[in-house]
Formats: sequence, C-alpha cells, structure tokens
Amino acid sequence: MIVVDTSALLAIIQKETESVPFLAMIRHADRVFVSAVTVFEASIVLHARRGRDGTNDLADLIDAMGIDIVSFDVASAQAALDGFRAFGKGIHPKARLNLGDCAAYALAKGMNVPLLYKGNDFAATDLPDCHGRRPGCGQPLRGARRPLELERG
Repeated sequence: MIVVDTSALLAIIQKETESVPFLAMIRHADRVFVSAVTVFEASIVLHARRGRDGTNDLADLIDAMGIDIVSFDVASAQAALDGFRAFGKGIHPKARLNLGDCAAYALAKGMNVPLLYKGNDFAATDLPDCHGRRPGCGQPLRGARRPLELERG
C-alpha cells in the first residue's frame, strides 16, 4: 500500500522524467490512496495550467490506476496540523510542508505506509517513502472511497 502526493500526480500527468517509475510503483502497489485534499490541490494546479483537460486527465489517472480517495475529516485535520507543527513551511528548515503536503503527510502517517512524492521536502520528515530511504507498510484503511466524481467539461 502507498499514499500518493500531489507532486507525484503532477509528474505523471505532465510526463516528467519521474512519470515512468512513479507509474510502475503505483501499478505494483496492492492498494493506492490519495487524500481528497491532494486531489483538490492537483485539480487546482492542472486547471490553472491546462483548463478542464488537466482536471479530466487527473480524473482519468485516478480511475485507471484504481486509486482510492480518502475523505479529509476532523481527525485528518488534526493529523495534518501535527505534521505542520513538526515539518511545516517556516518551521522546519528542510521539510517546508505546505497545506497540501500536510494532507498527504497526515494520510501516510496515519496509515503507516510509504508516500510517493517528487522532490526533497518529505525526505526530511519521519515518513516511510517509496524511494528506498525508509521502507514501510501498513494495514488496510477503512472508509476509503472512490471514485471522486470530478466534473468533466
């Protein structure tokens, strides 16, 4: 099982150099999760860059890969705040997690599963990751939902 961050979703959709290994990691995971906040953040970025085509590509990726979207509730908000307090932008000199990062952090931390991401911010946290630095595993999450019905244009 893995959790996917916005940075990995964007790298895949924008066909960046990491897209092939990221897709392989998703395909080989028994289950893949993403926070609803991550989906929202990626949707905003893609809509700003490519309009509805970008958000449609995101919806297609989530559906094609069978990614489970997990709701962001009160417990998620508290876990994300805890992550910000430890690793947030302006607090931690290396991690510098933003709001979307904190949502992905909270989900991966709560599930105790690796996080798939691009960049170095999460490497400075206490999370297991999919890049071989700190392998991890976890238990199935109850209450995950899919698919998120993104409005298609």
